[in-house]
Amino acid sequence: MLTGVEPITLRRPRVDEREAKKENSTHKPFTSGVLPRFLRRTPSVEGVVVTLYLKGVSTNDFDEAIRTIYGDEAGSLSPSTVSHLKEAWYGEYESGRKRTLSSNQYAYIWADGVYLNARIE
Repeated sequence: MLTGVEPITLRRPRVDEREAKKENSTHKPFTSGVLPRFLRRTPSVEGVVVTLYLKGVSTNDFDEAIRTIYGDEAGSLSPSTVSHLKEAWYGEYESGRKRTLSSNQYAYIWADGVYLNARIE
């Protein structure tokens, strides 16, 4: 797993639940509350990826940037992975943009923005 400090090697515990499934048809399989399945990077690393994207780093340059920040043990971040992340971020953006605020009561809503009155002369 790639962390904000250094890559670490983790092994998930192996759990044999076949007997439990035979005895109880409603048995729920073990899921770790500490280490989610398929987690490859900690949230701090995800934040770096988001920052690189927002700063305009090219999709093809993400792998080099991650290796520069975290070293050669960081693993790879392919352009297709970055594209999938961008699709997920856009989906989150769209769902947030389209959600209705009428289901809750709000004392106030804060809106922030920048208005530039720039002209080419």
